[in-house]
Amino acid sequence: MDPPIWSAFRLPHRIVGDEEGPNDGLVSVKSSKWGHYKGTLVNVSHLDLINWTNRLRWLVWELTGNKRNFNAIAFYLDIGGSGNHPSF
Repeated sequence: MDPPIWSAFRLPHRIVGDEEGPNDGLVSVKSSKWGHYKGTLVNVSHLDLINWTNRLRWLVWELTGNKRNFNAIAFYLDIGGSGNHPSF
């Protein structure tokens, strides 16, 4: 996924992409694989992961008939409840 033209991740996405391939603008897929690799989230940005997605963007999307493609809270609750996380 290429970040939109106005995204702060656009330039780093290109730089990381030139060096390491597919990425989200901060971390390449290759670099993100550690521990027990579960897969790659598609069309999810770092801001989506920390639930900082622009709420106005979602409002406009919903008004135009689109739906959210990622719910950070549900994602982390699922991880926490899956039993697949390390015990501390």
